[in-house]
Amino acid sequence: MLSLYSLRRGGGGGGGGALAAVARAEAAETLSMILPALYVSGRAAALNVAALTEHNIHYILNCSKTNLPVRTEVFHYKQLPLDDDVNQNIVQYFGEAFAFIGRSRSAHHARSLSATS
Repeated sequence: MLSLYSLRRGGGGGGGGALAAVARAEAAETLSMILPALYVSGRAAALNVAALTEHNIHYILNCSKTNLPVRTEVFHYKQLPLDDDVNQNIVQYFGEAFAFIGRSRSAHHARSLSATS
């Protein structure tokens, strides 16, 4: 989601694959699996505790400057302060994003990559 959200909003998108999954997730306010145990969503789905629990999601990567309510007793969070702008330099955040996803994989949990604006 880190790169897909910015690409789609900046003029990419359409077609199939991961970009289409991002568009569907945001439009339907649902979680969309883009890889095994790796989901993307918009803000509403990232706040839906029942859906997150149902999908065994315990790690939430928030790719925006908008804070999400934090429930640290259930979830682990990482926020990357990204603007929803085609000119946003997202490469500088790849290391942090990959490390966070790696920690969730080590813990044998699914991930939710959440972009909010």
